[in-house]
Amino acid sequence: MMGIQGRHVPGGGLRTKPPTFLTIARPQSPGKSSPPLATDAAGWQVAGVKPRPRRLLPIANNARYGDDDSQPLIVPRNDRALTPITPDRVRRLRKHLIEALRAPRPPQTPERNAALLPDFVAHVAQTACTLCQGWCCKGGGEHAYLDEGTLARLRRAMPGLQARAILRLYLDRVPENGAKGSCIFHGGQGCRLDPSQRSDVCNSYFCGGLGTYITRGDATRPVTIFAGEGPKLRVSPALRPGTRGPHAP
Repeated sequence: MMGIQGRHVPGGGLRTKPPTFLTIARPQSPGKSSPPLATDAAGWQVAGVKPRPRRLLPIANNARYGDDDSQPLIVPRNDRALTPITPDRVRRLRKHLIEALRAPRPPQTPERNAALLPDFVAHVAQTACTLCQGWCCKGGGEHAYLDEGTLARLRRAMPGLQARAILRLYLDRVPENGAKGSCIFHGGQGCRLDPSQRSDVCNSYFCGGLGTYITRGDATRPVTIFAGEGPKLRVSPALRPGTRGPHAP
């Protein structure tokens, strides 16, 4: 879909310039099934929304784009301000961890981890999450999806770690300032936990657009990532199989 903008130029007449439009999909929450795919005016598949009239947003004319043969991957972008982590939030985290540590240890199950993705797909996922900056972390609250299964996995990886040491490990990772309304471990530079300390939910969850690419995308074609919308939109360089360039800002 194209719109026409124009302005008068010396000597009369009207110079027209067609802006580019991009359909932005609303991300879905962890644990929810993927709704049917919608298709925008350009024929792109957009995950995470049911077919309905879409809001088209103009992309800045000087934005960086990938090559024409690249697949578009649309993800959200977190722009929450940083606010001090209150003592009450830390107390709630501590209570949650103590309850999880006291719970019976569940039987061992296969670990779900994004690191098990093929190399190029994992590179695309890491770049998309870097551009997004933690939109999906907003559901973490003071529990961060940590449960007895996560803590049992940590104990197996570090057999000498006692319950008190595990509790201290997590409490020490709480940032002084965190993203407002997000997970207690969501700091200014992203998650404060190492992947081995995160829940299986955090290690394996992908938002609608990224999840669709991982399950249905063509890993032999380049990918261009669009994160956010409006003036805060960020566009990655075209990511090509076989290369691992720097992440986009």
